[in-house]
Amino acid sequence: MIRVYEILISLAVIVLVAFVGARFRGVAGIIASMPMTIPLTMAIVYQNTGRSAPATAEFARAAVVGMVGTACFTLVAWLALRRDWPFWAVLGAGYAAWVVVVLLWYLAGRLLARGG
Repeated sequence: MIRVYEILISLAVIVLVAFVGARFRGVAGIIASMPMTIPLTMAIVYQNTGRSAPATAEFARAAVVGMVGTACFTLVAWLALRRDWPFWAVLGAGYAAWVVVVLLWYLAGRLLARGG
């Protein structure tokens, strides 16, 4: 049932962003970046792991990595759009930044885990 709520909330936010974005683009950007899926997916992880706080904490830690990558995606997209890049190039550059950040974070974590 949580997944149904997740879909409905996501659709409601997309519709809200579409309406608000027509007049107030900055507000639409803030609404679009609301933490929607993380709390819902945390609840799913919590339930599916037998209400395990440590397993849910590991999920939350990984979500932080994703959010840092998403922040870099958005920063690169914003900078590219300011330079009037083609939209598909903007998305490509943004996703490339996201992948680089997530991979670097993962590799740094492995290196530190080995003591090094």
